[in-house]
Amino acid sequence: MKGELIKARVSEQLKSAIAARAKQRGEAEAVIIREALATYIQRDAEQIQVQPDCRRYRESRRDPKRPDRGGRAVDLELHTLSNVLRHAVSHGHLLTNPLATGRPKFAAKTIRHCRDTAPLHAEELHALAAHLFAQRRSEILGWQLLIEAMTGCRTSEVLRLRTDAQRPRDPGYVEGEWLWLHRAKNGVNPFALVHPALRACLDALHRWRLLRKISAPWYFPSPTRPGSPVAITSLTQALRTAGPLVVGRHLTSHGLRSYYVTVRRSQSISDAQIAAEIGDKSGAAIIVSTYGSIPPNWRGEKEITWLPAPPTPPAWECFAIPDNSIPLPTAQEHA
Repeated sequence: MKGELIKARVSEQLKSAIAARAKQRGEAEAVIIREALATYIQRDAEQIQVQPDCRRYRESRRDPKRPDRGGRAVDLELHTLSNVLRHAVSHGHLLTNPLATGRPKFAAKTIRHCRDTAPLHAEELHALAAHLFAQRRSEILGWQLLIEAMTGCRTSEVLRLRTDAQRPRDPGYVEGEWLWLHRAKNGVNPFALVHPALRACLDALHRWRLLRKISAPWYFPSPTRPGSPVAITSLTQALRTAGPLVVGRHLTSHGLRSYYVTVRRSQSISDAQIAAEIGDKSGAAIIVSTYGSIPPNWRGEKEITWLPAPPTPPAWECFAIPDNSIPLPTAQEHA
């Protein structure tokens, strides 16, 4: 989406430059390039110098003070800009694309995939959840962490889950082995598999809500904004602190999606089926290239799971949930 918005904005710059100043081809070419680059660089178009400013832009984007820094982001944005300029060349608005060669490029081998920011095993996963459960304000993030790891869903997908869902296709409705979702990024298969570990987690979440007397309809209600789910960046920010503290590594919420993939691979599920389960329309290829890591049992070690091995209890056992709590509603009870 961001790339499309950038492309649309640059296209507007191209059109306005052509309409206003395209009296002579050489003058129009210089103006178009400067106008396009001005979309990315906070300077007047008349001051733009193509190659030097591309390098300066790259360095500014990698400034540690910027929250959205990253070589890969720079590479994608300059690639988008290059495509726009190439489009202008193909339509006769430019003679050449100055970004076709010589622009800073990001080395693909240095890309950090989400599998590099995932928990290694269930003990780490539940240690992280227990860390978040230790404080009342972050309890809900512990549940979010577990549900994301057990469904492979994106954060934007789980935050739409509601406890008052009444029918199939309503995000949050549980129907037999399926938890209905609204997929992000045009994803496929609007449901997650309710396996035994997820069923136990959902049941414990429901009991915890009764214990805390939570009336908000969201699975993960915000503790500070009544009527709204938690902020989409809350779990990522929490993991930024909890990861190094609990497991000694940088972890991300998207790494939980990778954790689901690795568990399913360890269970000998095909990459194509796993891609379908997490709603990714790219198919098996993205499981191999991005999400999937080599499960421990493929190397002769123990199988990776969602629940810690006995005698270690699941993280939610830290709550004193009454034995007479009402279990998670079924599809029949909804009806």
